[in-house]
Amino acid sequence: MTDKQKAMLYGAFLGDSLALGAHWIYNTRVIDRKAGRITELLAPVAGSYHPHRGAGDLTHYGDQMLFFLNHRIHQGKLDVSRCLSEWQRFFDSYDGYKDGAMKATYKILNNHPGALRGSDAHDLAGVFYVPVLRAVAGDGDDLSEEVAAAVRMTHDNDAVVAAAGFLDEVLKSVLGGKDPLSAMEEEALKLADPLSGLLRKGLESAGQDTRKAIGNFGQACGVEQGLPGAVHLIASYPGDLEKALIENTMAGGDSAARGLFVGAVLGAALGTGALPDRWMKTLKARGDIETLL
Repeated sequence: MTDKQKAMLYGAFLGDSLALGAHWIYNTRVIDRKAGRITELLAPVAGSYHPHRGAGDLTHYGDQMLFFLNHRIHQGKLDVSRCLSEWQRFFDSYDGYKDGAMKATYKILNNHPGALRGSDAHDLAGVFYVPVLRAVAGDGDDLSEEVAAAVRMTHDNDAVVAAAGFLDEVLKSVLGGKDPLSAMEEEALKLADPLSGLLRKGLESAGQDTRKAIGNFGQACGVEQGLPGAVHLIASYPGDLEKALIENTMAGGDSAARGLFVGAVLGAALGTGALPDRWMKTLKARGDIETLL
C-alpha cells in the first residue's frame, strides 16, 4: 500500500469522525451555539443521533467502513454472500445508530436468505466501500464491477452506484498523479445527466462561501444533495484537507457522508503529511486500522 493509498483511507475515516460532533444538525446556528468552530474530533453534542459515541469514534458510516475493511482484507477479495452474512451479525450486536439503509437491508436479508442486494436507499454514504476497495487495489485496477457489487449490498440504487463509480475513477486518477480538480472535471465529462449536472453544479461553486453553497445544494443525505456539496469542497480546498473537512462539518446536515468522500480524495492527492497529527492521535479506530493494514 502506498503512502497516498493509506492517506486516502485515513482521510475517509477522519472525515467521518470529525463530522460526528455535529452530524445531522441542519441549523448551522445551532452548531455554532452548541459546538463552536469544530476543529477537533469531538463527542456528539447533546441530543444527537450518536449517544453511545465519544470523541474520536466513528459514525455508523465509518463503523461499516471499518467492518468492510476487515472483511476485504481477511477474505482477500469481495465475497458478497459471506460479507452480507457477516454484516447481519455485525448489525445484531451494533450499538450505534442504525439508519434507514441499514434497517431495510437487515429486513431484506432476514426475509430473503441468500439475497445479494440490500435497501434501495439513495444516500451518498453508500460510497463508503470505495476507499477500502481502492486502498487494497493495484495501481490502475478496474474496480467497476467490484464497486457496484459492494455498494448494492446496502444501497441498491443506480444513483449511489454511479456516484461510487465516479469517486472510484477520481481516486484512481488522483492516485495516478492527477490533481483532484482535473480528475473530477475529466470524469464529469464522461457522465450523463443527472449525475453530470450535479457535478457541474459542484465544480462551478468552487470558491463560494461553503455554508451558502451547501445550503443551496441541500444538506441532506441523498446523492442529489450530497454529491455537489462534496465536489464543491474538493474544488474549493484542493490543497488543504484539514480546512476542507472543517468547513464541511460546519456546513451541517449529513456532513459525515460528504466528509468521508472529501477526505478520501484529498488524502489520495496530498498524502499522509496532510493528515493532522492531533486527529490521528484521537482517532480511536487507528489501532484496528493499522493492524489490518
